[in-house]
Amino acid sequence: MEKNHLPERLPAENLFLSLRYLFAACIFSCSFYFILLYVSSDYASFLQALLSGVRRMSDYEDHYRDPVLKMIFVALKWVLAGFLILLSAWLYDWCFLHRSRLSRPADKRIRTVVSVFTGNRDFVRGLDPFTRCCLGLIFGLQAGALLFFLVHTPFHYDEAWTYVYFTGRGFLQTATFYPLPNNHIFYNLVAGLFTRLPFGPEVCTRLPGLCANFIATWYFFKLAAGYFPRTIAVLTTLAFSAAYPVILYSVEARGYSFLICFAVLLCYAAEGLVRSPDSGRLRLLFFFSVVAGLYTMPSFLFAVFVINMILLIYYAVNGRWREGGRFLLDNVIAVGIVALLYAPVIYLNGLKVLTNPNGSSVTSYHEVARLILPHLSSTWSFLLGSRRIPLAAILLLVIPALPGNPAKGTRGPFFVRFSLLVLLSPAFILFLYPVIPFERTWVYLAGPLFFSIGFFAAFGCRHLGDLMRRIAAPGRSFSAFAGYRQPVFFGLIAGLLLLSYANFKTTHHKQYAIDYTIRDQFDKMGHTIDHITGIGYTGRSLEYYVAEDLFFQCFKRNPLRTVVLDGPQKTADLDYTQSVLIIAPDSVVGMKLGGYEFVGSYEDVYSLFVRREHP
Repeated sequence: MEKNHLPERLPAENLFLSLRYLFAACIFSCSFYFILLYVSSDYASFLQALLSGVRRMSDYEDHYRDPVLKMIFVALKWVLAGFLILLSAWLYDWCFLHRSRLSRPADKRIRTVVSVFTGNRDFVRGLDPFTRCCLGLIFGLQAGALLFFLVHTPFHYDEAWTYVYFTGRGFLQTATFYPLPNNHIFYNLVAGLFTRLPFGPEVCTRLPGLCANFIATWYFFKLAAGYFPRTIAVLTTLAFSAAYPVILYSVEARGYSFLICFAVLLCYAAEGLVRSPDSGRLRLLFFFSVVAGLYTMPSFLFAVFVINMILLIYYAVNGRWREGGRFLLDNVIAVGIVALLYAPVIYLNGLKVLTNPNGSSVTSYHEVARLILPHLSSTWSFLLGSRRIPLAAILLLVIPALPGNPAKGTRGPFFVRFSLLVLLSPAFILFLYPVIPFERTWVYLAGPLFFSIGFFAAFGCRHLGDLMRRIAAPGRSFSAFAGYRQPVFFGLIAGLLLLSYANFKTTHHKQYAIDYTIRDQFDKMGHTIDHITGIGYTGRSLEYYVAEDLFFQCFKRNPLRTVVLDGPQKTADLDYTQSVLIIAPDSVVGMKLGGYEFVGSYEDVYSLFVRREHP
C-alpha cells in the first residue's frame, strides 16, 4: 500500500519545497533591491526617482522642502537596514534550519498554494475523456484566436496612455502616480513584469489579460461542472469564453480582464466556502481575489460588497456565527492590506482621486430613477454583445431560482439565487452610490450572467427531456445515432467559437474604426516617426486621441528622446514649428500648411499633417 501513495505525495512535497525556496529568494531579492536603492539615495534624488516622468513636477515641490519628511526619510534608512538583517536571518532559518515560529505559518500558506495545484490536477484526472476533449478544443481554439487578436488588434488611446505614463515608467511610478482612474495599478504592475519579455510593448502589456482569461474560463468550468450536466457545463463555458467583453478585455492592456477573472474566483470561493467553510485553500483564494481586484480598480468594491453581503446574510440566517465572524475578519484584513497598498497613491495624489475620480458628481435620486433603465439596458447589451435581446429577458433567469427548482439537485439552490442576486445588484448599488458609471464598470457581471443563463438552460433541458420521454413512441430507440453525437458536439463547439470570433472581429472593427485608421496612417508615416520632436494639436474634437497615440509610438522607439506634446490649442495659436500637426478638419481652411504633407484624416474628427523636411 505504501508504494501506491509515494508517487502521489512526492510531487506535491517537491513542489512545496521548490515554492518555499522560490518565495524566499523572491522576498530577499526584492527587499534587498528596494532597501538598497532607498538606503543609498539621498532625499532629493529619491523623490526625483520616485516622481520621474510625472508631467507636473511642480505639484510636488513642497515635498523637497519639508524638514519633517527629510527626518522621516533618514530614520527609515536605519530601520530598513535593521529590517533587512532580520529578514535575512529569518529566511536562512526558514529554508535551512526550519525551527522558527514564523516558519510554521509560512509553510502552512505555501502548502495551501500547493493544494491549489493538486486540487486542479485531481479535478482534471476526474473528468471523463469526452469532457477533456471538449475543454481541450475550447482552450486550443481560444488560445489561437486570442493570440491572433492580441497581435493584430490596434493599440488604442487608453492602452497607449497606460504604457507611456505607467507601465513604461517603472514600478514605482505605476504604484504611486494616479492622475486618472485609468491606472489599473495591479494590472499595470503585472504588465510591467511582462515588458521584460523580448516582444514589443503592444504584445507584452496585453499578455496578462490573456492569462487572466484562461484562469477565469477554467474556474468558470469548475464551478459550472458542479451544477450542470457535462454538455450544459461545456456549452455554458463556451458561451462565457466567447462573450464579447470577455474577448475584448483579454486582448486589451486594461485591467478589466482582471476584474472578470477575480469576480469568477470570488464566486468560486464563495460557493465553496458555503459548503466547506474551513477550507484554507478557498479562504486564501477569496482573500487574494478581494485584495488583487480592489488593487486593480477601486470600482471592484461593488462586486466585493455584494458578494460579502450575500454570504454574511447567509451565515446569519443559518446561525453560522463562528464562520461568519471568521469570514468578516478575513475581509477586514484584506481591506487593511488594500489601504496600505493605496497609501502612497493617497499621499501623493490625495484621497479624491479614489473617492471622486474625474471630478464626477453625485446624481440626484430622481435622475438615477430616470436613467437607471436605459443604463441597465445598455449594460445588458454590452455584456451580451448584442442589442437584440431586451432587458426584460433577464426575468426568465428567475425561473431556476424559484423554491424547489435547483438546476442540479446535488448541491441545492443556493448558488442559483446567489448568481441572480449578484446579477441584479447594479439596480441596488446605483441607489446606494448614485453615480451613473460606464457600462464596462459592471464587466465583472459576465460570470454571474452566464452562470444564470446556464441554470436556465439546465432547468429547461431537464423539463424538456421529461416531456420528450412522455411523448416518445414506446420502444423507439435512437442508438443508431449514438456514434455521431460526439463528433457533432465537437463540430458544434468549433463552429460556435469560430462564429463568435468572426463576430468579434467585425464588431470590433466597427466600434474601433478610428484606431484601425490611425494604425494605417502611422504605418504610412514609417520612419518619419523616429524623427518627431514636437506634436501640435487643436482641441476641437479627438485630436488629443491621435496625439497621445503618436506620442506612444515615439516613446516606445526611444523612451529617452524628448518629444513635446503641444496642445490642445486653438487653431490660431499653432506656430507651425512642430513635426506633426493634428487639426480639426473644419479648421484647415485658411491655414499655412505649405511646409507640411497631408497623411490622412478620419471623417470629420481630425486631419494629420507631417513636416516635409523629414526623410
